[in-house]
Amino acid sequence: MVVDMDSGTTAMVQVVGGHKAYGQDAVLNNLNMTVPSGKMPIVPKLTLYICVDPRERVYQAVYLTCLTSSELVSKVCAVLGLHSSQVASMFVEGPNGIKLVLNDLLVSHLNDHSTYSISTVHDGPERYQLLLKQSEHTPTP
Repeated sequence: MVVDMDSGTTAMVQVVGGHKAYGQDAVLNNLNMTVPSGKMPIVPKLTLYICVDPRERVYQAVYLTCLTSSELVSKVCAVLGLHSSQVASMFVEGPNGIKLVLNDLLVSHLNDHSTYSISTVHDGPERYQLLLKQSEHTPTP
């Protein structure tokens, strides 16, 4: 940074490869040098483990950052190889085996690092109802 003593203004100056960059170009060059080129890591608010092979007890981690029902449906569909438009409805098994309709509030109350199996029921051609059932097995993160 350089200060013009006559006018009292400041300007960003950077020398790169023998060439001077002034003002906005210098700021952009400086940002490019100080901020890593990769994306900043996104920390999930909720991690669920979805059973993809019950016989082998193989689970896939699902990371939620927004805690919305649409995000959970989308991520579960990705695990199952479905498109979210194929899901007619999604439920979570509650106490005594009752089916709870999935909504944003329910998603926000799911326990972090909990495990689930998925039951699918055909609900018309290429349409499914999904039921998340809590598993007894809890993998370590």
